Amino acid sequence: MTPFVAPGAARKAEQRATVVELKTSDGATLSSLRVGKAHNLPSPAGTPPEMGGYPDGRYVALDDSRVYLVGDPLDDFAPADRDWLDQDFLNLSATDLASIDVTGGTNAPVRVARPAAGGDLTLQDVPAGKEVDSGKLGRLTGAFGYLRFEDVADPSLGPSATGLDKPTVVKASTVKGAVYTLKIGSSPANDTRRYASVVVSFAAPAVTGAVAAASGTDTNAVAAATAKVEENRKADADAKALNDKLSPWVFLLGEYQAGSLLLPGSELVKDKTPPLSTNSVPTEAASAEPAK
Repeated sequence: MTPFVAPGAARKAEQRATVVELKTSDGATLSSLRVGKAHNLPSPAGTPPEMGGYPDGRYVALDDSRVYLVGDPLDDFAPADRDWLDQDFLNLSATDLASIDVTGGTNAPVRVARPAAGGDLTLQDVPAGKEVDSGKLGRLTGAFGYLRFEDVADPSLGPSATGLDKPTVVKASTVKGAVYTLKIGSSPANDTRRYASVVVSFAAPAVTGAVAAASGTDTNAVAAATAKVEENRKADADAKALNDKLSPWVFLLGEYQAGSLLLPGSELVKDKTPPLSTNSVPTEAASAEPAK
């Protein structure tokens, strides 16, 4: 009795083997390996049987003639497609960002920008009588750090099925000119995740006066201008490479991460704390205890 059977012949899911095939560039199969269930060490004496032992190997086969037990659990041969994906796809520190613009959807537009003279990212157009909720704003500005997706959507789904025909658009621009545009759509049926797509581009920052005025006689300025051109060229190439990697796909963002990007402006502010009244502050004489 073998610990697994061929994928097509299995009656139960736990009996199905994971088939790993090595192929040439033209699709010819070089080798095929069936990866079966794990082998566990026996439970220690006195341990309830349901506790079991930890995996110390796995059953494998090259064909139907013989099954081998190898001394490696082979946990990296994951049966689910999503387990093979690198789920970290954007990593932007809040200090890298120059602005964030959120438009579309049912909420009013939100703009967060860094002052031209430098400083912290600041929510624009704060209503009278309100002040920024720094915790909520930090959730939005920090959402691009280690942004992960949970899965990739079925490529056959069209924009109307994913809600990306009428998306909320989150555009993040960095101080070095990279622009990340996320379109966030609807949720799958009975799911809290959101469909999302990503486009990456580059817009060279404005040239400073010192660099723009560089002449052939000012060697330092010429060197700075040359370095800036090379820096922009590399940044543009990096943006194109990342766009080629990400833009063909529709991702599924987790509820919390999508929610961080979709925080409405009304949740980024709170009522101003009223100033303390001078009448409510006890004077030293009034609050002093009688001398004993």
